[in-house]
Amino acid sequence: MIAGIGFGDILNLVEDIKESAPGFDFLGFIDDKPEIQGKSIFGYPVVGKFSWIEGKKIQVFNSVAKTMAIRAKATSSLMTYGKDFAVLVHPSVNIKRTSLGNDIAVFENVFMGPNTSIGSHTIIHAGATVGHDVKIGENCFIAPGAQLLGGVTVGNNVFIGSNAVCLPKSIIGNGATVGAGSVVSGTVLDGATMLGIPARKIFTLSSPNK
Repeated sequence: MIAGIGFGDILNLVEDIKESAPGFDFLGFIDDKPEIQGKSIFGYPVVGKFSWIEGKKIQVFNSVAKTMAIRAKATSSLMTYGKDFAVLVHPSVNIKRTSLGNDIAVFENVFMGPNTSIGSHTIIHAGATVGHDVKIGENCFIAPGAQLLGGVTVGNNVFIGSNAVCLPKSIIGNGATVGAGSVVSGTVLDGATMLGIPARKIFTLSSPNK
């Protein structure tokens, strides 16, 4: 079951997994917006609100990804119903030497190096690179084509934009944002927004989520 309907890319991932994994089934969407209850999204039903899953033996993936704060709020809501979270990994991705948390999506053609660790509630989009010894925290979004090179450490609640590059051994603090196409080296402070080549700090949140 997919929670949230705003991130349609997840359907391609789910359908590719379904084709390659006998016994895997996709039942549809849950979403708390009253105006979409009972409707169909790309041929799949919106069966109810988040509360619909209560008491059912169903795994759920949280696809809410508008912002990291909104995603975390949706995760907390789903947790109130005590559900198991799904881990969705595209068949093209090798995760033999990767440690994965819960409620994770890894899209097609992601390169995953050895000794990598991905925290719960994190999305790694298509074509991204997660180099050797990279550690990614919880509730992060790694956009298409982003490159996290060897030894990079990413905190919690981090957004890394499309085609951004985090050079080896960089440290990305909690709640930070790295803009699309930016190149980061060294340490990014908690809550900082970094843009450009080389990336420069635009501003820093006073109280980033940790």
